[in-house]
Amino acid sequence: MLSIRTAIVVLGCLAFTGCATDSTQDDEPAIHEEVRPAFPEGQSKKLIRAAQKYVKRYQEGQNIRDLDKALDALRNAERLEPDDPGVNGLLYAVMAEKATAQLDEALLEELKGPYDVAFRYAPTYARNLPHPSRVAAEIYWRISAREGLSTEQETAYEDKAIKALREAVRDRPADARAHYMLARAYYHRDLNELALFEAQEAVRLAPESAGGHYLLGKIHRDNVHRDDACYDRAAVDAAVRAYKEAIRLAPAWPHAHRRLSVAFVHQGRFELAVFQARQAVELHDSALKRATLGYTLLSAGRPEEAVKEFNEALKQSSEHAWAQQMLPLALFVARRYDEAIAAYGRYLEDRDSPSIYAVLYYHLALRHLGRDEEAHRLLARHAGQAEKPWEEDLLAFYSGTLSPAQLRARAENDCQRSGLLFYMGYERLLEDRTEEARRGFEAHLRANYYCYGSTYIARARLTQLGEPKR
Repeated sequence: MLSIRTAIVVLGCLAFTGCATDSTQDDEPAIHEEVRPAFPEGQSKKLIRAAQKYVKRYQEGQNIRDLDKALDALRNAERLEPDDPGVNGLLYAVMAEKATAQLDEALLEELKGPYDVAFRYAPTYARNLPHPSRVAAEIYWRISAREGLSTEQETAYEDKAIKALREAVRDRPADARAHYMLARAYYHRDLNELALFEAQEAVRLAPESAGGHYLLGKIHRDNVHRDDACYDRAAVDAAVRAYKEAIRLAPAWPHAHRRLSVAFVHQGRFELAVFQARQAVELHDSALKRATLGYTLLSAGRPEEAVKEFNEALKQSSEHAWAQQMLPLALFVARRYDEAIAAYGRYLEDRDSPSIYAVLYYHLALRHLGRDEEAHRLLARHAGQAEKPWEEDLLAFYSGTLSPAQLRARAENDCQRSGLLFYMGYERLLEDRTEEARRGFEAHLRANYYCYGSTYIARARLTQLGEPKR
């Protein structure tokens, strides 16, 4: 399946060979299909040459006026030979390029005409053109991302894009690009079951597409915390396989290395995670990749190195939200409580809806330094701000309004039950009941939920507690 720009180039070549003899076609013409010259002789051929020249200029300079001149020439050629599939195919491809470049909805109806002519007289040849619905979907989706649109307008354009893509895959079930675009749209809408189906179909149709495997990995990774047990290990493994395949096909793709590093953390393969995160930084240094490297180092039990990477991320982008949230956690794990408190204060300063776990760890850091009243005021200030009932229950537990038994009764899945062991264990640590704290931390870690801050804290505290008393 040709992209719009590839179609323009190929169709320009066909101007002097004829589409019926094109060796790049997927299939031979059907028995009933009329085999006819792609482009007429004489004046029309001169117009085609002129259009080719303007298209080449456009590809070199991206000046939309060159596309306009190409369209003028092709429209004149179409008037001379209105039924020629080659002329109409090239007119369609250039028109689609212009519509996409300028996000011009008005051209969408107009470009259906030349496509229909090309399909009527040479359907095999026309199937190598991007489907009109796919072109429309690309335009609608890009319009939906424009700044200044209301939520209702964004949703309306996304709906139009999804509808168009459904039409495209219905008419062209073997169009891998259309399946990929539809998967991406469903993923954006948090419709992961539909997204997974379309992404798998895209990969089946185009197994050498690194982008298809990358998207498949993102969907699997997003599914990790969706099952009833809260941690889908099969989804983690599937994400790792997909990202590995994307890297095999595109070894220098930094985003694929970065995402594979995060997936390795979820598998508990921490040193591999660090290696992949470093690969991503070496390929393209950025605040996000530095923050990811810090995250993998923290997961590997190297908080001091993690602190350096989070600081580097904030040096590159002082407002990077993830680095702002993770830096104080790394400082807390390293028992640098004064610095952790200052960093948590900066993180919470301008956020209406901060991470409740950041609030909890901030509270614990204050208590380590004996600032219990300040810690209590912090919890009171953020009461009622949690997005999830369990997070609000944790705030209530630490505020003293929910007993351990009540908190235990409200845990709904294995992640929450494991977290409960950590939080109760930490209470014992603050009370100097170290053996009970140790048992709580060890039980928490036996669940092997590798991606949570509580995991890194529990491992560090066990190391600090040393060997159990005999």
